[in-house]
Amino acid sequence: MVRAEKAYVVSPTNNFVSVVNTANNTLIGTIAITGPTRVAITPNGTKAYISQESANAVSVIDTLSDTVLRTVAVGLAPRGLSITPDGSRVYVVNSTSNSLSVIDTATDTIIGSPITVGAEPSTVAVAAVGSRAYVSNQTAGTVSVVNTATDTVIGTPITVGSSPTRIAVTPNGSQVYVANQGNDTVSVIDTSTLSVTTVSVGLSPRSVAVTPDGTKAYVVNGSSNNVSVIDTTLNSVIATIGVGSAPRGIRVTSDGSKAYVTNSTGNSLSVINTSTGSVDATVAGFAGPVDIAFAPYLMAVPTLSQWAMIALALLLGGFALSMLRHRRSMRV
Repeated sequence: MVRAEKAYVVSPTNNFVSVVNTANNTLIGTIAITGPTRVAITPNGTKAYISQESANAVSVIDTLSDTVLRTVAVGLAPRGLSITPDGSRVYVVNSTSNSLSVIDTATDTIIGSPITVGAEPSTVAVAAVGSRAYVSNQTAGTVSVVNTATDTVIGTPITVGSSPTRIAVTPNGSQVYVANQGNDTVSVIDTSTLSVTTVSVGLSPRSVAVTPDGTKAYVVNGSSNNVSVIDTTLNSVIATIGVGSAPRGIRVTSDGSKAYVTNSTGNSLSVINTSTGSVDATVAGFAGPVDIAFAPYLMAVPTLSQWAMIALALLLGGFALSMLRHRRSMRV
């Protein structure tokens, strides 16, 4: 078996989640889900959680069989969702309820009461270290900080840019990157001081993803059809990469080698090589993709003994064909 990754691509236009083998960027399956919106996958890769904004629910997918296990009712118009580092809980943003729902992944049931946050929350990102989750409040122009140990909001919301959408935390938890769709900026929150630095990017930034080593943040600019690359030490843009039409979501593979961008009106994925900054591939065949996440994928390949059997079969087959040709030539 060879370990690769499967990409789960959310397409609300046709009510599908598409499954892609990232080793060769081929479609290997589709899962029918009503109104899929965002996706998050458990750290062990066994479950994918899909928010359904129009259904006020979250669907749970078994990533081994790529089938829906169950559906969990949450608040109104769920969008972003994020999973704790130990994989025990899923935090789900309810954009119309102005709250978070918390799902226990062992039972796939709701824990406690909804957590009230700011106006029209869009995305939640749980830090990989510590006990903090950060929620972008789109109408309020703020970020709420949640203590995940107590499921309570800490202090007053942090003011960021206009219409903040998706959000990402560096692996060490020191910085939070917030894409501000309304004023073409990214707000960078220092989590120790809660001070904010502003970085200008492209037009209508919609999403942001940080590399596993924490050195770069990739920002999808929905109206300029490109991706801004931010050096997280300098907090300045060091490159701009052209992608497809109306890019919406972005995620970096677990090994940090590639960043996948969903192009919502381009109906495609752009695959960025994070070493060279170039687009290595464009994967077509989607319908309005808006989000993406990865899970481990074990691909069956022949063992050494199986390779030996294949080689022997080919050799015997070649010998048999040679003998057949020889007999025919003797008859002539």
